[in-house]
Formats: sequence, C-alpha cells, structure tokens
Amino acid sequence: MSRILKSWIAALLLMLLAGCALQAVAPPPDRFMVYFTEMSATLSPAARQIVADAAGRARATNTRSIRIEGRSNAIGSPAANQRLAEHRAEAVAAELAKDGLDRATFGQVWIGETGSGDTGVADRRVDIVLER
Repeated sequence: MSRILKSWIAALLLMLLAGCALQAVAPPPDRFMVYFTEMSATLSPAARQIVADAAGRARATNTRSIRIEGRSNAIGSPAANQRLAEHRAEAVAAELAKDGLDRATFGQVWIGETGSGDTGVADRRVDIVLER
C-alpha cells in the first residue's frame, strides 16, 4: 500500500473516531436569562417572552429537567437578597408552569448575591437552564 493511501486511511479513521466521540458528548444546556428591575420579582412583558421562549425550547427539545437559578445583586442585606432570589425563581417557575411545563421537572437554586459586587442589572436575574 502506498504511503499516501495509508495516510488517507489513517486520517479517515481518525475523523470517524472523532465523529463518534463528538456524538457521545451531550450538548451543552440551553440557558435563558430573565432580568428584573431593582428589588423586584415582577416579570416584565419582555421577561415573560423570554420565559415563553424557554418553555417552547424545552418542549421542542424534550428537555428532561429545568434548573431555575435565582440571583440578586449586592444592594441590600444578604438575607434580603436571598429572599429576593427565591421570589424571582418562583416567579419564573410559576410562569413556566403557566406555559404548560410540569413543575416536577423544575429544580430551583437560590444563589442570592453572586459575590460579584455588581450593583447593576447583570446579577438581577434568573437563569433558566434546560438540561437534556
């Protein structure tokens, strides 16, 4: 067998093996971020649309579980921020259930203050993580 043919076969085998390895790895979870105004757990119309988009994606991909991560920024006491994160996560969970998803698939994580020290909008959110 010629050297070129052996190299071509070796490259083809490596590509096939790499393709099999890639198929075995689960895709990364889908993440939707729902933002809130300061000290609020009320969903805005834009936030409701993001939740509806997440619900639609969950149905389309046969998502097996949904992680709801409540966060708050550094304004306020840690205890108040923890409660706010819980209320935000619950508001999102209620909206997902209203959109037809089964609460039994939800797991809520209340992160509270993220520790970033950011007082802006980046930490005033709930992440909806679709896990397949």
